[in-house]
Amino acid sequence: MKPNLSTLTIVHYALTLGPLVCLGVFYFLRSSGSSAQTDPEVTQLLTYMAIGMTVMALAVSSVLPAAILKPAREETRSLGPEERFATLFPKYYSAKIIQWAVLEGAAIFCGVVYLMGGPELLLGAGVLLVLYLAMQRPGQSDYEARTGA
Repeated sequence: MKPNLSTLTIVHYALTLGPLVCLGVFYFLRSSGSSAQTDPEVTQLLTYMAIGMTVMALAVSSVLPAAILKPAREETRSLGPEERFATLFPKYYSAKIIQWAVLEGAAIFCGVVYLMGGPELLLGAGVLLVLYLAMQRPGQSDYEARTGA
């Protein structure tokens, strides 16, 4: 059975464009001089947190879908194609949305810290996360690879 990925694709586009627009607005605000300057020690701490969050988001988003789908794949081995699809597709749907939300949250956090006076490196990290998020687009081949269907 072939999954209908159109709704999931729309969700993916929305979750990708959201942080991209935020980063653009944050860049514009900071370049126009209207950013919120905070204590340098706080900004430095938040910068380290944002870098750590970027690394963790990349790692978690790579591992999480497999961790969610592997038990479901093993449970459904003995089922027929329709029952298997009915069980696996909602799990795939959820795994992808969670994966994207992790990346989106980290990208927006990087943008907020950049807006608060953090280094330009954080804007780059946010863009990197958005690009990685954009590459995680749902598709028939991705569904088959992750679910074994």
